[in-house]
Amino acid sequence: MTLIELFDKTPVENILGSLALKPDKVVFITPESRKAIRALPNYQKILNGRGLCPEMRVKSIAKNDLETIVAALYKIISDPADSYVIDISGGDEGALVALGIVLGSTDLHVSAFRMNAVSRRGVWFEFRKSGDGRRKIERTVMDYAGNSQVYLTTEENVFLHGGRIYGTSHTFRRDDPVCEDIDRLWTICRRDCSGWNAKINRFSGCAGRYAAEQDLYSIADDDIGRRGGMDRELWEDVVNGGYITIEKQHTGRGITVFRYKNEVIRDCLTKAGSLFEYYTYKTALQCERDGVPLYDSATTGIILGWNEDIDSTRNEIDVMLMAGMVPVFISCKNGDVETDELYKLNTVAKKFGVGYAKCALAATAFFDPEDRAYSGDAASANIKGRADDMNVRVVGAINRMEPEEFTEAIANLVR
Repeated sequence: MTLIELFDKTPVENILGSLALKPDKVVFITPESRKAIRALPNYQKILNGRGLCPEMRVKSIAKNDLETIVAALYKIISDPADSYVIDISGGDEGALVALGIVLGSTDLHVSAFRMNAVSRRGVWFEFRKSGDGRRKIERTVMDYAGNSQVYLTTEENVFLHGGRIYGTSHTFRRDDPVCEDIDRLWTICRRDCSGWNAKINRFSGCAGRYAAEQDLYSIADDDIGRRGGMDRELWEDVVNGGYITIEKQHTGRGITVFRYKNEVIRDCLTKAGSLFEYYTYKTALQCERDGVPLYDSATTGIILGWNEDIDSTRNEIDVMLMAGMVPVFISCKNGDVETDELYKLNTVAKKFGVGYAKCALAATAFFDPEDRAYSGDAASANIKGRADDMNVRVVGAINRMEPEEFTEAIANLVR
């Protein structure tokens, strides 16, 4: 089967049909042949990774020249032994008119297909002749929402849009025991979110490597509880909670030697923003629709490069999710919020989610009137207003939310 694609400025439209229909060949028709040719290796790499290896080529057509476009289409569908499907999801008006002419006149086996990238519902159009010689159209609705092929991972989505991932934080499954550790740490953090950031920064400043090969760390005993040093209450919380284990054989001489429970906990206790990011990531993993995970792919602490050049522009996104073909970019702020963060989200969404991306600002104390670090009504309203102008959803005062409420808020980003 040969799939005919009208090359679209939205990359998702150009690969959606191939993921759903698994064609043997794909022909892109476009007046922008150079742009299409540059994009083909990205499409092929993603499809090859799924075990799909269609032959791909580009057919150049003149823009707004209806006769030339029709002639090009007739030339493509010239093999009576082949079957052809024309994807009418994308493309400009002129090309779509040409497709209508061809579909209405040829006697070869040519069908049409259209899919909504958000709902992943498709419609298959079959053109047949009735007994009186008149052509009729048979429609078949196809639901690909639960299809294991019709989705993109975060890495595939970045690659599809010409970018590259230069780094991520640690990932884990929704049933990993570390999820419980994150929840318990969050109950400590949410009591005083801005205070948590300051305490973690002091913890990180006081603790240092002791023996790298054994993954051991140490802290001076007199740093624990001193002004400007390690907060004693937090120290007791992490020791008693089992987040760090004190190594008795190495402790002494005025130092305490310890190891972190795992790499995720180490991130949470050495980088002020990591716990909130992991908590948001973990919550996204647990979002469901009809008993099935809502998000097909999730990554946290992702560093995006805008192209394959090692010196390309880079942006760090706290949490990136994929709901089918729809990317979701989330910025997590456990303290102050700057308007620059909104511009970054908006810019990244336009680059890596043309036409479909969702953006959200997840924040705690900044939008919490009951918190001592509350920004004030004017500052809060200003950020919310700017966010609305840039299509960024605000999920605020998360420290006051119960886990189920936050799960619902993250799920609603794509509902």
